[in-house]
Amino acid sequence: MTNRFLKTDWADVSSFAGNLLQEHGLKLDEVNRLLGSIRKCSQCYRPFLKAKNDDVYCSIQCQAKRYSYQGLTKKICPNCKVEFMPKRQRQIYCNPDCSRIHARRSLAERECPQCHKLFKPLHAGRKHCSQQCANDSRRKPLINAICVVCKRAFTGRPSNFKRYAGHGPHKGEYCSIQCASILKSSICLDDAQREKYIQMVTSTKMTRYRKLRLATLLKIDINLKCINCGCDVFEALEINHKGGGGNKEYKFMNKEGISQVKFMYDISRGRRKIDDLEIRCRPCNALHHCETNKGIKGWKIIWEPT
Repeated sequence: MTNRFLKTDWADVSSFAGNLLQEHGLKLDEVNRLLGSIRKCSQCYRPFLKAKNDDVYCSIQCQAKRYSYQGLTKKICPNCKVEFMPKRQRQIYCNPDCSRIHARRSLAERECPQCHKLFKPLHAGRKHCSQQCANDSRRKPLINAICVVCKRAFTGRPSNFKRYAGHGPHKGEYCSIQCASILKSSICLDDAQREKYIQMVTSTKMTRYRKLRLATLLKIDINLKCINCGCDVFEALEINHKGGGGNKEYKFMNKEGISQVKFMYDISRGRRKIDDLEIRCRPCNALHHCETNKGIKGWKIIWEPT
């Protein structure tokens, strides 16, 4: 919708441009550039050259006449004691700077809760004397604790404890996110299995797959030994089906798009029953396959640790 006070009368604008050519001796190109700056006064409806984009009146007199129609009268600024014409009834100061300066003068000195020094606040909501004190007040004090995984004493902030904090059986303080992940990965193990899991993981470097494999074998047998020959080498141990059928299960998993990692993950999380599973070393696993599926017997495997 077009404001009727700003509606342009092109006849007046053309005559105003002609006066610029005659009186001021401007060239035609200069007048064409000034046509975009010509505006009609909202009070006297005469065209004028605006100095700023938000200029509405051609002079201070037209502005005063317009404000007098709205019942506005001149006021004196409480800060700089200068008389000014307000733009609205509730305006008290001549500009925002005077408003901020006068408001600061009326505020009393207060004590900084961090450094306990007196300061003059810039606004009513300011509590600290500087940004450094504000940052220091937000920092929580350091706390001494013992990691529940590696049993190492460390110093940390409560925010780190909250970040690494667990739930249920693995709740506690951790010195790092690595220790937190170690304990959280053993969520479905009992206390004895979890203790042995933490001992083995913290003693040697393990990849994520080896940690999952360790948790899976501990879930089946906490002793981590071959049920036939007693081999306790972790790299040689495998999961064996007691009554056979391992190949059928693996073929079904491949057909359904289920990986072996998902198979071990379900065992470690207690989603798959382990009544039909046992731990055997690789030679004993092959021996069980020959005896169960092939019906070949006569071999005997003996483990002698070196």
